[in-house]
Amino acid sequence: MNVDIYLFHLLNDLAESWFLLDFFFYFCAKILPYFLLLPFFYLLIKDYKKNLLFVGEAFLTAFLVRYAICEMIRSLVPRLRPYDFMDGVSLLVPFSDNLSLPSGHVSFLFALATVTYFYNKKMSIVLFALSSLVGISRVYVGVHWPSDIVAGALVGVLSGLIVFHLVKCSGLTEKLEKKLK
Repeated sequence: MNVDIYLFHLLNDLAESWFLLDFFFYFCAKILPYFLLLPFFYLLIKDYKKNLLFVGEAFLTAFLVRYAICEMIRSLVPRLRPYDFMDGVSLLVPFSDNLSLPSGHVSFLFALATVTYFYNKKMSIVLFALSSLVGISRVYVGVHWPSDIVAGALVGVLSGLIVFHLVKCSGLTEKLEKKLK
């Protein structure tokens, strides 16, 4: 049996067994990603001038990854979601008609966490941990393969690293900091 199918079943076969577990993973898959955005808004409210560049860079990277890079990969590697590929999938969220690889949720969140690492290491550790939980939950609720999650994490981390270093090398950060003062 394929490792992806095996790992998918390992998680997804637990679905619809316990209401509280289903509720927890549903929350993590659908709602937690929005909560992970709140610290960024808090930082903007707390000290707009100090945090604008960091938050802007993090969101720019995350949106670029999710809506450009992931969609490009999906057009090159059209992969069906588990419920489109096989019968018996416990689907705990509404189905999506787009392709599966890589996970857009995970790539977005890992890009945010990666850029955050360079500005606030403690916050990034929490973001990486909760983003991983979102990824696991996306498998549990039946919408992604485990390799979609790993690919999304890699795409998010690599994109975050590239954008951070491009911004740093371009001197854009220093120019914008001078204008904000």
